[in-house]
Amino acid sequence: MKSTTQFNSLADREGFIVVYPTQRMFRSAINCWNSADPREQHRYSGEPALLAGVARQVVEEYNADPAQVHVAGASSGAGTAVILAATYPDIFATVTSIAGGEYGLNQVNPNDPDSTPPDYTARQAWSQMGDRARQVPLLVIQGEEDAVVPPLVATRLVAHWTAVGDFVDDGLLNDSLNLIEKTTTVPSEQSRHSYTHHHHRAGWYVCRRVVPRRGYGTCLARSCWRRHLHRSRRSRCQCHDLEFCQAPSERNSIRI
Repeated sequence: MKSTTQFNSLADREGFIVVYPTQRMFRSAINCWNSADPREQHRYSGEPALLAGVARQVVEEYNADPAQVHVAGASSGAGTAVILAATYPDIFATVTSIAGGEYGLNQVNPNDPDSTPPDYTARQAWSQMGDRARQVPLLVIQGEEDAVVPPLVATRLVAHWTAVGDFVDDGLLNDSLNLIEKTTTVPSEQSRHSYTHHHHRAGWYVCRRVVPRRGYGTCLARSCWRRHLHRSRRSRCQCHDLEFCQAPSERNSIRI
């Protein structure tokens, strides 16, 4: 992932630490995080505990700012990033999902997704937050022509995380956030595809989705990531992520 995301050069230029946790081969033959396994969706155990421990260790050893720890992932890694936001909202300030889905996505039947509404899994994510519950900012990046991860998965993630924020607000699913939506379309340029930017804001709580025309789907750390994400689009993706994490107002937001 170091070579494909190009975050090293960005980290050197902007002055932040970037960490690339890698799945162990004996846990996944294709190096994917097990975000679809219910055993890996809880605090204090499994992959969430391991990755939260990595974040804590880096903060301690390098005297980093504990209020500026951000998590981003692609495909199965995006699923794990969302799980981390639900299980460790006290550690991760924001979460970025690239071609990933909601907490508990394994419960959604791809042939009948409406049978499991996003607010059903949202209640579970909110429950995982416990007394640490907070409205964690979310950035979603999803290609509308992605043949690996259907765009519906990202659409559900937005509805799901909006519902999580609603539950955090007052414990009820009652649209208490009063979201204001804004959509901006950015035309294509040389070496850059067009994309649509959806921005959902409720006071200081925001949800944004960036929808490029090309696909982003693949498993975290798989070589096919290079095929799905051209160099120029990787650069654009990391810029969206950096700008999202740096914005003070996005500390409690969701972008799509």
